[in-house]
Amino acid sequence: MSQPIETDPLPTDKTDWLELLRRDVERFNTLKARLPQGIRLDLSGLDLSGLDLSKAHLGGADLSGCDFSGARVSVFQLSQARLQNARLAGVLTDHDMEALHQIALLWTDADTWNDYRRTHEPVDLMLADFSGADLQHADLTGMFFNAANLDGADLSRCRLDHTRFTEGSLQGSRFSGANLFFVHFNGVHLEGARFDETSMDSVQFEESHLDDCCFRKSSLVNASFNRARGERVDFEGAHFDHLYLTDAVLEETTFRDATFLYANFTATRLLGCDLRGASFLKSSFVQVDVTGSDLRETVMEEVGLQDFLNREQARF
Repeated sequence: MSQPIETDPLPTDKTDWLELLRRDVERFNTLKARLPQGIRLDLSGLDLSGLDLSKAHLGGADLSGCDFSGARVSVFQLSQARLQNARLAGVLTDHDMEALHQIALLWTDADTWNDYRRTHEPVDLMLADFSGADLQHADLTGMFFNAANLDGADLSRCRLDHTRFTEGSLQGSRFSGANLFFVHFNGVHLEGARFDETSMDSVQFEESHLDDCCFRKSSLVNASFNRARGERVDFEGAHFDHLYLTDAVLEETTFRDATFLYANFTATRLLGCDLRGASFLKSSFVQVDVTGSDLRETVMEEVGLQDFLNREQARF
């Protein structure tokens, strides 16, 4: 079997990739591995029925609308691909199909999924791809989406109880109106995500990436943002009860009219932030850098200016 060399051109058309899957899976895998980082292989809508794909590296590819009828597949690889409207009936595999079945149900609609999980335990969907999925009203209690791709997904009014998204990507996702309880977003890319007017209890955003994320008018109880990073984050009008913000860096972020009760700011950098009208009650500031920030009209109880670094470069 011929081997591609480094200078071989990558296929530019779906039909060329399909031909590789039909004739030379090993060559397909080698060429796919050469795709630039961040580029998704689009195989959507292809007829893959009857093919032996058990050794094809299909993880991360867009397989939306593909027909897998009678195809032999790797459950591990397929469960990491985008499978919206994919036809999985009649696939052949030596492994348990439950993960693929649950992925297909989640792509169908919330009512179908919620009915199913009343009698079935959810499986671990680590590395799954639900980018752009409409998951509104879905019961995602106790589910693990670690390292999964949910960019652009709509999770509005979902039930999120002890749900984990650790090390995943939820850029541009929407959680408006959802209730979050013991949810982990640790190490997650949340750029552009919207949590406005949500209710959160014991939610962790440690080491998360928060650029352009919106928490406007949300209620956060026992929230942890330790070591989080973000620019232009919107916390306007949010309410915090027991906030932990240690060794975090927030730039050009607004906390206007937010309220803080028992907030712990330690070794955090608030650079160019807008805190006008915010209220801090029974909160602590230890070695907090407020360079370029605006703290006019803030209400502070038992907070001394000596707790701030570079206060001469801030407005009080």
